[in-house]
Amino acid sequence: MMLLKLKDKLIKDFKLNEEQATYILDMPLRRLTKMSKIELETEQKELKAVIAELTKLLKSEDAIKAQVSAELTAVGKSFATARRTRIGAA
Repeated sequence: MMLLKLKDKLIKDFKLNEEQATYILDMPLRRLTKMSKIELETEQKELKAVIAELTKLLKSEDAIKAQVSAELTAVGKSFATARRTRIGAA
């Protein structure tokens, strides 16, 4: 009875389907905590790298200008279209 309530709560709170909720409830707790720990450590490393990169960027005005230029160039290339009309007399 308690497992059914827990399963329903998992489905409702995390928008899981019944199969996913059953799998989670059948998984040993130590496996769940190990997976969570590994995922959290990986995410922490990635976030620290992003923070370091952004901090470095913010310390240099030249680096900021270069980043903005690179992003604008990429946007220009991705949305560029050929002219459809001529300019001037030919």
